[in-house]
Amino acid sequence: MPATSLGFGCLRYTTDHKLARLFSGLAVAAPRVLCRAALARRQPVGNKVQRQTLRPRFSPTVVAMATTAAASNGVADPVAALRKVMAQPDKAVQAYIVPSEDPHMSEYPPTCHERRHFISNFTGSAGVAVITIDKAALWTDGRYFLQAEQQLEKGWELMKAGTPGCPEIDEWLVDVLPEGARVGIDPFLHTVAATRSLQQKLAENKRLLVPLLGGNLVDAVWGSAQPAAPTAAMRVHPAEYAGQSVPEKLAELLKHMEGAKADAMLVTAIDEVAWVLNLRGADVDYNPVFVSYLLISPAGTALYVDPQKITPEVGAHLKECSVASKPYEDLLKDVQSLASSKKRLWIDPAKARPACPTACISTCLFLC
Repeated sequence: MPATSLGFGCLRYTTDHKLARLFSGLAVAAPRVLCRAALARRQPVGNKVQRQTLRPRFSPTVVAMATTAAASNGVADPVAALRKVMAQPDKAVQAYIVPSEDPHMSEYPPTCHERRHFISNFTGSAGVAVITIDKAALWTDGRYFLQAEQQLEKGWELMKAGTPGCPEIDEWLVDVLPEGARVGIDPFLHTVAATRSLQQKLAENKRLLVPLLGGNLVDAVWGSAQPAAPTAAMRVHPAEYAGQSVPEKLAELLKHMEGAKADAMLVTAIDEVAWVLNLRGADVDYNPVFVSYLLISPAGTALYVDPQKITPEVGAHLKECSVASKPYEDLLKDVQSLASSKKRLWIDPAKARPACPTACISTCLFLC
């Protein structure tokens, strides 16, 4: 298997597209296609079964709540409050990047992860906010230019991505920050691929990318007004509709892992976790998924999820499939344990977050 050094810290990445092919449907059905189609709930209509129509992400009520999120927090100026957190000695960053994504690269994150919306007041589904000690900018695409102009408050600069003269985020940071400046990110909210690309571009211009593992800085500002993490109950998706049993899917994945000489595989996309385990949830409006991770190895498979979501039926299903359930927060600890044992972990760099590599950077070999 060809190996190539891709320059993220001291990690060595092995390039292999077998996992991508596997999840693209050559060996098994594609999870994302399944989430958009077969995962969609079906409602009985007379003697027929009709697919439930997906609705827009934000209902009028949600939009109304969203536009007043900052005010309801009691923080007169969330950006100013964030700058104070950025200046704390244990952070000491001169810029902080706030993406739209959650730790699972979800297209539609739960409301508790809508940090970019909270800090900028912009409710569009796509965009990245960047805050420095004296500037605040939002990048979004042409669908949202008018909306962003209406929602961004004084002090924000709209960056119209894809238009002539609009700089990329790294270019803008190099332009507004002095040499030696530190750019902070939450390593749970950026992919490995995006992180190492930004790291390289900043380093070439003598700026430093700093993954902050001590908690998201926007959360520190959001405080008690931040919505709670979803706890909706999970449900079993019958094998007759899934097409394959969980043991069959795990056996297929283990076969590919053996070919890649991987000791474990980390599944981070929540629609893929739902597909592998034949489970469904309700953590995101109009999407039958649940916030979780899945760690697969020959020694056993573990689902990392809030235990409140596991009903007796789901618990029995997991036991029957020989899948252990662990608290969501235990993932990093278990990945670190793999690292200390010199195990090889298979991840998708376009989906996985660099928090695990950051925590285990000196000992674990990641296969991508």
